[in-house]
Amino acid sequence: KIIVALGGTALKALTGIVGIDSYSGTLVREVEGTKIFALYHPAYIVRFPGMLPKFEMHCRELVKVLDGHKSKLPVTPQLVSAQEMFELLDFEHEYEAVAFDYETAGFDGEDLAIGFSTGRNAFVLDAKDAHMQTETFMGAFLSSGIPKVAFNCAFETDVSIREYGVEPENIVFDPFIAQNLLDENAGRDLETVAALHLNADRWDISSEMAKNGWDYSTIPLEKLVTYCGLDAYHTLKLAQVMLGKLTPELEALMDVDIQKAILCAKLKLRGAKVDVK
Repeated sequence: KIIVALGGTALKALTGIVGIDSYSGTLVREVEGTKIFALYHPAYIVRFPGMLPKFEMHCRELVKVLDGHKSKLPVTPQLVSAQEMFELLDFEHEYEAVAFDYETAGFDGEDLAIGFSTGRNAFVLDAKDAHMQTETFMGAFLSSGIPKVAFNCAFETDVSIREYGVEPENIVFDPFIAQNLLDENAGRDLETVAALHLNADRWDISSEMAKNGWDYSTIPLEKLVTYCGLDAYHTLKLAQVMLGKLTPELEALMDVDIQKAILCAKLKLRGAKVDVK
């Protein structure tokens, strides 16, 4: 009933599709009545053991397919307006932390959506809807003293300054940096880190984008909202779990690394003066 295509070679041979990174952990298509499920080749995991958590995540997806179950989202991200975010996020409340996450049209592309999570839920702003209101809210949020969590804070700082003209204040945790401190040989993309520390289910949408020929300019907004919101949700959950795994020395190193990452983002945007003589 199901053939598991191990690795890119098998996937291409059975379906003509190229791109195991996008499709691993998913039902790709049916060929003559037989379902084809894509999975990283175990030999690849042996060569790159940092990918093991993601491989195990994708194996769990295969078990669900075999059992006829579907993955359940831990939360259902909600699309909200900037005005609603002002009401949802109390700037006077003493939050332990709030995670935020940008979805952009490419690494240096314009901001499309912004996800937020306080831990129990996730909210997403359409960055292009009522843009001046979004700018007002983001300016207030980024400059506030609210403790912030960002995955790969160099990227979030880059987008914040480039799109909203404000450097994020009070970034207190970055799971991307924390994972590097815990194990510099481990995979550090968000799904891999979430699979390792949270036993999370797959939520990546790259296979769906490839199947439908979407890019970030054509993807339906509801798909982007779910993906962006889950990114923010898992980012905050990781901060809550990983903090307990850092020694005081590693916590201190992460504080230094966060400042270095922010500096690198500003260098990328502003450059650096050089005394040629």
